[in-house]
Amino acid sequence: LRALPDQDLPELDDVLLTNLNNANNGIWKIAPLIERYATARILPQVIDFYEKKEGSWACSLQTAILRYWLKHDRPAALRAIEKAVNLRKSTGCYHIVLGETLHDSFDADAEKLVRKFVSDSDSEVATDAKNLLAQHGSTSQGK
Repeated sequence: LRALPDQDLPELDDVLLTNLNNANNGIWKIAPLIERYATARILPQVIDFYEKKEGSWACSLQTAILRYWLKHDRPAALRAIEKAVNLRKSTGCYHIVLGETLHDSFDADAEKLVRKFVSDSDSEVATDAKNLLAQHGSTSQGK
């Protein structure tokens, strides 16, 4: 499957969702496949799955789910990414979540979110935000 181009494959939705809910250790394989191939049809179930352990996922799993969410409900996903940056107790993923989730889908709304963290009290969060802005420049006039 990883050799296929990134595009929604509706015929995989049910299989991916079943495997997500029964994954246990296999979640490492399923989450990236959901990111690449699942349609918006299973988004509510994926969000429910994600929110059950929100803030305690391993970084790569959190990134895959948030990137999938971005593809299918960008405004809600941006709010979830902001929340992930502010959840600072269980893992260190908050340090890199901006760059990991937004680096290839940067737009004006992402820029607004990232700018909130440029002066963050956590230097790694602030650096992640600054790096994103340096890579993408301002999407609006007048930085």
